[in-house]
Amino acid sequence: MQHLGTLRQKKAEVVAERKLHIYIFNLQYAEDKFKTHSETLDFLEKLNFTVNPYRKVVSNIADAITKIEEIGSMRQDLSFGIDGAVIKVNDLEYREILGTTEKYPKWAVAYKYPPQQVETIIEKIELNVRKNRGYNSTCSI
Repeated sequence: MQHLGTLRQKKAEVVAERKLHIYIFNLQYAEDKFKTHSETLDFLEKLNFTVNPYRKVVSNIADAITKIEEIGSMRQDLSFGIDGAVIKVNDLEYREILGTTEKYPKWAVAYKYPPQQVETIIEKIELNVRKNRGYNSTCSI
């Protein structure tokens, strides 16, 4: 079950009972000199941080596509929700050379999987009138 907005909760006990987990995907800065992204993740793993267990270094686009398809096929079975996979340049020096745009790194490409669709039964719909004459609808499933 996903808990959206958990960290915005005002009651700390609500946050605590949700037992959040964090996966570290990038080491932004380190005094040690690492040559590759995979080295940084291995380092974080040795420090007992949880990193993506499905990561893989590949040497060509065909292997990258195969890995994306593999991850996509196990989406339902993962212990965390995903909507895509990211291909990143592993060599940190090349990342520096490639740089970033205003919003995105040029050394990473995100692949989005098709949205998952499920059916459910709506048991009840409640309409609540707002002060500005609009309304909110709440569905019970």
